[in-house]
Amino acid sequence: MIFERFSAHLPDLGVRINTCRHLFPTSDTSTLDWEKENESLAISTGKRSHDQAELMDDNGERRKAGYRVSDLSSDRRRIVEEAYPRFRLGFLGTNAWLGGVDAEVLATVCWYGAVDKLIERKIFTSVIHPMRVPPTRGELSLITDRIWQHRGRARDEARHLVKEGFDPQHKLLEATALETSGEELAREDANCSLYELLMAGDAFVNRNPFDSADTQGALYRAPWIQRLCNNLWFSKKSKSEGLAFPSNKVPLPALALAITAYEIALDEWKSGYFAAIRFDEANGYNDRYQLHLSTIEEWNVYSSASGRGKECKALQCELYEAGVKYTKIPKKSAIQKSSSSFNVASFAANESQ
Repeated sequence: MIFERFSAHLPDLGVRINTCRHLFPTSDTSTLDWEKENESLAISTGKRSHDQAELMDDNGERRKAGYRVSDLSSDRRRIVEEAYPRFRLGFLGTNAWLGGVDAEVLATVCWYGAVDKLIERKIFTSVIHPMRVPPTRGELSLITDRIWQHRGRARDEARHLVKEGFDPQHKLLEATALETSGEELAREDANCSLYELLMAGDAFVNRNPFDSADTQGALYRAPWIQRLCNNLWFSKKSKSEGLAFPSNKVPLPALALAITAYEIALDEWKSGYFAAIRFDEANGYNDRYQLHLSTIEEWNVYSSASGRGKECKALQCELYEAGVKYTKIPKKSAIQKSSSSFNVASFAANESQ
């Protein structure tokens, strides 16, 4: 089944989903009555919650009115909100450009996992059983929308890092297409030159893209990679979703998303001045993401071979460990307390003194 690809990235999902394939919504018209019934049960007549942000597209623009989390009844809203972090972990661990049936399946798995968790935490009673509260298509859409929302956030975070530059000598200069003075054109030319230098051979992912001789251990070691990972997945202290990354490693699909987000943030300066670009398939960024992901996976296979240094896995672990430090969560003591710290030898030593 499709959902088996997600299981390693979704902790505490519960086991009943393994036998619930028939619960996954389909496009069959026979489901329309079931959908209609559940949609009417889900809608709440209360006011929209102030803490629920309206959905924004990946270009930061407000989406037209549609199905919102605040439209749901309190119980179903709680399920959707519990499903959100599970869903993000799922696509960050498998494919950040998930879509279609795969996205719906993952969202459905996360819905039932959320119900299980709410029962376990005694927020719901066992009477509210996953088999009795299937998600509607509107609710699944609310969950799957998190993919393009997260991509948009990744691009926005990358924009700040691109603007800061690699170092004081290699920074983008303020420029605008509306000015045509000689000084303005010179700034635009400098920005274009910097852009071309960084993009040549994807040099922007290297430790020092301005030194072609710096190759050993330089691949995917650009300083901005750690900073972007920290900002995206380790910036909420104990609630940082990066803390739940499996095997204490930043997943390769998440790393590929960070790289693609930084690339689009660079592309927005390719004309010498900033011009926003949508982070979507129409602009070719799905293809770029898949290319970055396949390249990193190929590197992982190569570096994991016998006799090699496992550099890719080391990078994943280092990104994770630095991210954990960034959360500023105090380390748990490794000291294990025994029933007693003293024995006969201790008593004898005490007496001799």
